[in-house]
Amino acid sequence: MRDANPALRLARNGWISIPNHLDGHEVALMRQEIEAAFSAPALQSQIVSPYGCGGILLDLFCLPVVTSLLFTKRTMDRLAELIGPGFVLLPEHAAHRDGFGGWHKDTDMFEHAGIHGHWSEDHAIYQCAVYLQDNTQAHGGGLSGVSGSHLMPKPEPHLADAARRYQLRCEHLGHRLESSAGDLVVFHSRLDHRATPRLQPAPYGAKLAVFFMAARDNHHAAAYSEFIHRRPDYHYLQRYRVPADLQRLARAQGFRWGE
Repeated sequence: MRDANPALRLARNGWISIPNHLDGHEVALMRQEIEAAFSAPALQSQIVSPYGCGGILLDLFCLPVVTSLLFTKRTMDRLAELIGPGFVLLPEHAAHRDGFGGWHKDTDMFEHAGIHGHWSEDHAIYQCAVYLQDNTQAHGGGLSGVSGSHLMPKPEPHLADAARRYQLRCEHLGHRLESSAGDLVVFHSRLDHRATPRLQPAPYGAKLAVFFMAARDNHHAAAYSEFIHRRPDYHYLQRYRVPADLQRLARAQGFRWGE
């Protein structure tokens, strides 16, 4: 049953899963292209492998099948419903392969830099993901999170065992978020979350997902873009260009692509 007020649920819980956003055929096409891309010699320079992740292919624009299925009127209509019209898509998106990181907030990078503007009420930056397999207890495949934690700061770093307190809090309150292959999962960048651990080998092979960032078009979105442009590991931004067909989609749908 469709949520009568998905925007309210997102605001309350900090996350929401929109079921059946992509069908099984579309999921299969995405899996095929992403698996091929991670093996393609020409794309190896664009793949990074941070701790806890088997690989991240930066910039989805090098995956034409993925972008044509993901950045559509259907997707933009759902984001307008959840975030509000006139949103901005930030210049950060990627395909992930076998990513199994630990508990964190996506705003941790700001706090490590001594920046805390993301706790303002009008900070509305969201991670959007499509996982290409079900999220199960045995095989992982999606996200675990702490509902409502986008309203809960992490323990102050000056406190004794602050990092351990944070991990214990997440382990105590966290749960596996229900999602199936092709669902659109949207969560606030302050949400405490982690990849659902894999306890057994998965019958589908690699865990695959695509991610992109959407935000209310305000000064926080601009500050986010400015921040990642200063990061040396975001080298793909030096050649970042939005394809013409996606620029046309933005004009027709009333959102914009950030730079």
